[in-house]
Amino acid sequence: MSQYEIRPLQHNDLRQMHRSFLEAFSEYPVPMQLSYSLFKKRMLGKLNIRFDLSFGAFSGQKLVGFIFHSLNEYKDITSIYNGGTGVIPGHRGNRLTRQLYLAFREKAATQAKRCVLEVITVNEVAINVYEEIGFRKVGFYNCYKLNKVLEPSNLNQDEFLIACGSLSRKDLYQQLDSVETSFSDTFDQLEYNAASETFVECLRAGRVVGYIIFQAQSGRITRMAVDASLRRKGIGTRLVYEAYIQSGKKNLTAINIPEAAKDIAGFLLNVGFENQVDQWEMELTL
Repeated sequence: MSQYEIRPLQHNDLRQMHRSFLEAFSEYPVPMQLSYSLFKKRMLGKLNIRFDLSFGAFSGQKLVGFIFHSLNEYKDITSIYNGGTGVIPGHRGNRLTRQLYLAFREKAATQAKRCVLEVITVNEVAINVYEEIGFRKVGFYNCYKLNKVLEPSNLNQDEFLIACGSLSRKDLYQQLDSVETSFSDTFDQLEYNAASETFVECLRAGRVVGYIIFQAQSGRITRMAVDASLRRKGIGTRLVYEAYIQSGKKNLTAINIPEAAKDIAGFLLNVGFENQVDQWEMELTL
């Protein structure tokens, strides 16, 4: 008989989930030490966690392993997204992630066609576990961080106007997009976190020609795009500077940029971002 109880997580597990999250990611290559308020906002907002599809492994009353999931349309397929998997030290090596996914698959198969996640490329242990479970690599992302002070960006104010935007104008923004984002930054998923996002757009003769969406509290850029016919005119640089100022001059991040998006990567590097880490997108057929 297993020493662990595997069960779906519940809203009243949030405090335990936070403590276990911090413990599981204490040695992670990218800092993940969130306060409880930010963790709660991330779970209930950005992730829009589905507790019935998220499972925990309990040793006695202590949560020692977990998988956090969301559900939404992604690239025209109903998909479950893994927004966090972890096992705390002292309980690793007991195949808990496999047990969690075994319980999850029994519940998930009737609700979605696939499960997707991202994993840092250097985390070979996790990649091997996911591949044993049945995940396969389907995409490659670059993650960037701004490590310099940005100077004010000049933009012809007689031609271009920087203004507040809103999620209600997403149809206008989507017309400018040239690449697909990862699951957590799609407009469908963004609706759950709109209150924590800042929307800024660039107008030319009343028409939207660029936009940026970011989380001012963390400095994370969620989405941005510029009209293809107006690139290299300083619009993108000005929008990034606006995010920089409104975020309190934090070290901005732009994660999960598709490897094929060479123009976006080149732009970020030119502005002063650095490629911090890379991630695989992996997919499990349910």
